[in-house]
Amino acid sequence: MEDDEVKFASDSSWRDLPFLFLFVLHFSGICVILGLGLTKPDVPPEDRLFNFSVEVVELLGILVGTAFLFSVLYLQLLRAFPRPMIYFGMGVSVLLFGVQAGYCFYQQNYFAGSLIIVFTVLYVLYLFLVRSRVAFAVEMIHTCVGLVHKFPGSQVTAFVSLIVQILWSTIWSYAVYHASTFDQTSAIIMSVFLLFSFYWVMEVIKNVVHVTVSGIVSTWYFLSGTEQMPSSPTFGSVKRAMTTSFGSICLGSLVVAIIKTLRAVLRSLSRNNSSIACIALMFLGCLDSLVRYFNHYAFCQVAIYGKTFIKAANDTWDLFQRSGIAQLANDNIIGGVLMTGSLLGASVVGSVGALIGLIAPQYGEPVVLFFVGFVIGFILVTLTMQVVDSAVSCLFVCFAEAPEALKEHDPELFTRFVEADTLIQ
Repeated sequence: MEDDEVKFASDSSWRDLPFLFLFVLHFSGICVILGLGLTKPDVPPEDRLFNFSVEVVELLGILVGTAFLFSVLYLQLLRAFPRPMIYFGMGVSVLLFGVQAGYCFYQQNYFAGSLIIVFTVLYVLYLFLVRSRVAFAVEMIHTCVGLVHKFPGSQVTAFVSLIVQILWSTIWSYAVYHASTFDQTSAIIMSVFLLFSFYWVMEVIKNVVHVTVSGIVSTWYFLSGTEQMPSSPTFGSVKRAMTTSFGSICLGSLVVAIIKTLRAVLRSLSRNNSSIACIALMFLGCLDSLVRYFNHYAFCQVAIYGKTFIKAANDTWDLFQRSGIAQLANDNIIGGVLMTGSLLGASVVGSVGALIGLIAPQYGEPVVLFFVGFVIGFILVTLTMQVVDSAVSCLFVCFAEAPEALKEHDPELFTRFVEADTLIQ
């Protein structure tokens, strides 16, 4: 275990720098495709796919506002009633499995329905076996939601990332359109490269937010109550994520992007009934989930200690071996209530959209507006839930590796954590 002086050191050296350069360099390929597209004639306004109007802007404003209000309300409920909300999330998860099984039986797909029922029974049994983890999860959620309220910059960072993702998606779509105008061989090569680029950039954006939120939480964890504690740790966390730790973020995101690209290519091959491609696709799907879960905690190490990605990955593996099933159970319990928030938020915003369609038909058909609202609500509420998820993961790592720091800065919270952990054991 490292000495406390080494923990949360403000190291100004840049880690994994070659992968930062590689990330920047790969944009040259995008620039080449976009440069070739500049010679193409512009699309007349009447032929464009989307045309914004006052009604569209008003509708988006109402739906976005509804999603924001729901996020605030759901966070308040999580903070005020963490235990009932956790059990509520468990119940919703089981209910969703039941709905899926019922739909399969309705479609006369008895085999799939039976498998879902078996999985549901095993899931309920699993929740029963890990029920002792609820006490610790309650303290984690209550603390992390409080930190999100205390440092709203974490949510601002998440919503700014959404704007960046939209801008990147727009540029990427423009590049894809022009790549399709080349000959077949060139178009395929460009499409694979663009697909890889899309995944890599999206992963980098998401992980920048995760490292930023983890940096905010770790700053509070190690420096709270000291003279070194900044009034707003968001700026310092964003700065570290976008500078000294950016190369590590690029490296970890690169691994996921490669796996996702291979999955997309093999998915197209599996349409030709290639059994080998189908088996490889299943393998890559499992690998993708495992790597993303592993990276989630490795990036916590990057944010807390400023480690290189390889060092963070090695230490994360050691942490997994020490914590065992406790870490996985904690994620499952908290993940259920967070996913429930995303689904409920999407349903509420979708219902508002449908209601607008019924009251004011000029905005569109109620069914269409429901699905538009559902997508908008799911995306925006999920951003808030992901902030909480990042905070929970980082707090878990901090407490697992340096409980004495919490005891020094917040003895009352340390006592609650220890009592909850004693209940577990």
